[in-house]
Amino acid sequence: IINRLLIGEIPKKTASLLYAALAADTGGFRYVNTTPVTHKIAAKLIERGANHADICRNLFECKTKTALAAEAFAMSNVKYRAGGKISFVKITKEDKLAHGFEDEDTYDVINVIRRVDGVKVAILVREKEDGSYKISTRSACEIDVSKICAIFGGGGHAGAAGASMACTMDEAVAALIEAIPEIE
Repeated sequence: IINRLLIGEIPKKTASLLYAALAADTGGFRYVNTTPVTHKIAAKLIERGANHADICRNLFECKTKTALAAEAFAMSNVKYRAGGKISFVKITKEDKLAHGFEDEDTYDVINVIRRVDGVKVAILVREKEDGSYKISTRSACEIDVSKICAIFGGGGHAGAAGASMACTMDEAVAALIEAIPEIE
């Protein structure tokens, strides 16, 4: 695809879809996986007709009211450990019901609690319908959260990873925090 992109053999719709994937995967070109090559590819996609402004607005700015409710819940219930370097929020089935949001509304909650100044590792623990817990983690430092999630049978990459756990919510949070190496 990159060779086709460089010589201009890519339709506008494909360019838009590829740009959206690239922007999403790089967090709007903010994550460490963003390289000079990433920007060159993005530029070529824009040249091929991708409307970067609309794509980024839809990806990063437009939210449903229920997604905003989930984020408000997270901001009101975030907890901190390690002197504010670790943030975490727990969302139960009852929380979702009481505040009017669903699992799909919690997609960006992890990023909301990661944005707090000084936070290096963020953890979201969400209760699933079967009573187990879905774990999402993000790292804004040298800590590889994929290694932490691998301990619990999960995976991902250094900056973003997840797992599922079948224990109590408090046990899940405690185990995850215990597995995080000391943060400088």
